[in-house]
Amino acid sequence: MRKKRRPELDAIVERVHRLLVLERYDEMLAVTAPAVERFPDDPELRLMHGTALFWSRPEEAAWQLATAVSLDKNNARLVVRGAKLLLGARGA
Repeated sequence: MRKKRRPELDAIVERVHRLLVLERYDEMLAVTAPAVERFPDDPELRLMHGTALFWSRPEEAAWQLATAVSLDKNNARLVVRGAKLLLGARGA
């Protein structure tokens, strides 16, 4: 069960999902970087930030992805997506 988030955070996550679908990773990063500073404990936002980093600065993505997973270890979708990106970042 997903925790209830603030409307502002929901709007940010929705915007980032749209940018992901459009593969606009630089714009994603511009939105997620300040948002992660403001909402550091949101695992989905951390996952999206790690995803944006994966495409632009992969050497920085692993920490964000691992942090996302550690914030919500029981969220199978989040764990699998984070693991896929982490393995991809290592060339697997």
